[in-house]
Amino acid sequence: MGGRAGRRNVVRIKPGNGILCVASLIACSATIHGQGPVIFPGGLVNAASYTAGGVTGNGIAPGSIAVLFGARLATDTWVPDPLLFPTQLGGTNVKVGGIAAHLIYVSPDQIDFQMPVSVSGATSVVVSTAAGPSMPYPINAVDAFGVFTRQAGGCGPAAAMNTAPDGTLSLNTPLNSASPGDVLAIFGTGLFPVSPAPPDGVPAPSSPLGTYTGAAGGTVFDTNGPSSPNAFVGAAAGLVGTDQVNVPVPDGAREGCAVPLRISTGESGNTRPVTVSIHQGGGPCSDPPPAGYGQIQWLKTLTTGNGPVTETNTVAISLQASPGKRQPPARTLENGGLSGGFILLGPECPVPGYRSLSAGTVTVQGPGFGPAEAAPAQLGPPEDGQIQGLSEYLAVLPPGAIQPGSFRVSAAGGVDVSAFQADLQIGAGVLITTPLLPGSVLDRQAPMVVNWTGGDAGAWVTLKVVAHHGTYDQYWTTQAKASDGSIAMGSEALAGMPAGPIEIDLEVEPENRGPLTVAGLSLGGEHSWKYVYQFVGLTLD
Repeated sequence: MGGRAGRRNVVRIKPGNGILCVASLIACSATIHGQGPVIFPGGLVNAASYTAGGVTGNGIAPGSIAVLFGARLATDTWVPDPLLFPTQLGGTNVKVGGIAAHLIYVSPDQIDFQMPVSVSGATSVVVSTAAGPSMPYPINAVDAFGVFTRQAGGCGPAAAMNTAPDGTLSLNTPLNSASPGDVLAIFGTGLFPVSPAPPDGVPAPSSPLGTYTGAAGGTVFDTNGPSSPNAFVGAAAGLVGTDQVNVPVPDGAREGCAVPLRISTGESGNTRPVTVSIHQGGGPCSDPPPAGYGQIQWLKTLTTGNGPVTETNTVAISLQASPGKRQPPARTLENGGLSGGFILLGPECPVPGYRSLSAGTVTVQGPGFGPAEAAPAQLGPPEDGQIQGLSEYLAVLPPGAIQPGSFRVSAAGGVDVSAFQADLQIGAGVLITTPLLPGSVLDRQAPMVVNWTGGDAGAWVTLKVVAHHGTYDQYWTTQAKASDGSIAMGSEALAGMPAGPIEIDLEVEPENRGPLTVAGLSLGGEHSWKYVYQFVGLTLD
């Protein structure tokens, strides 16, 4: 930075002045006078993921790089010196909670800037030009991490580097894959807090490294593992507002040219699935043959809230394929077992090679209802790790349709999956005797106990406590046998959840799921049922 203090070495790009707009910049716009700037609804996002996240769904992390979209944000397009990011460019400035932000790029319809490190909680962003200020745009300054991709938009190949044994870095590409055992350096923005945090507009130092002090998780490769602990999570040395996650590629990670991975950090849950190239020994990648797996689930959900109890009955037939696909990991059934985590609800990304299989016309039937067609329906988060563009066959059945008895799914056969018929005997649900009425306030410092009667001797019950946080859910679960008639969740789990609204689900399902053997599903599949007793309008205090 020596010799540059106070020097604004910027490039002004104005139509007609003879300076060409480069391909990496947004097309130049004509000068507009007399009207103030406008920030579009939903127009403030993380510069890597192109989303806003966190508990409220509008979170942008302090110290991160953000992108703002709108109208009349500037009169021209300006790009500052890459080593000096001013707080004003061409008469435009951005303030977050009244603090001037350092600007990275300014144009009439887009501004890239660094969020001030010192802002926190609920605040607002204002863009000002010579025509006046914009309306304040509300955001929440919280941990909200996203991974940069080599193409703008937050999807596709990650901005990732392969780390050689001697420490040298090279770009991860289909011609230069990472090998299992290698370390990937993945770049993004939105980790908070980082300590020590560099000042606004200043590149992060290499000594000491700024280390992420939030709730660092791990990195999951492919849609169902394996996962790997991160070796380093923190600020990327020499860069402004940019973070770095170093993760070893685990042994057993599938090879391929577009292996999706998701990084778990803090309150953001998992990042959207970006891809890397993996090949044993490095070098050019190659995709393994695709494999298919099927899942059929009959689901009855009874929801208790304000008003009458509502009931939904559905059956979903999910037939999915991808390169090197593996069977889902076996369920862990443990009396008193405790587990928790985060479920990201969106957004999605398409991944090459991941697709849904066709089985032709699919019908379902059971006691009291004749054959009903299951129609294709789009899968949404969190199914299949937020892979965009997948579908399943779904039938919505009348109330009372799912009950103890014999049920059948029939498929005529399609271009991918042969004709098949799958039968299933559905067991009994339970009767919950613990009152869980809307408006009830539950103590986080005391165990939660739920009692019931009935249920099949071989069935299991899962107690699930869920807090909904905008773009993700936080949850804890514990299990018991249906024959126990009671289940308890200890206060050590509940104390880790924030005070506020919660949902309690009691899920009843068989110990063993039925097999699904169909030509066209190389991995086979499973056929099962579940009763879900859902209680909403509760509060944890």
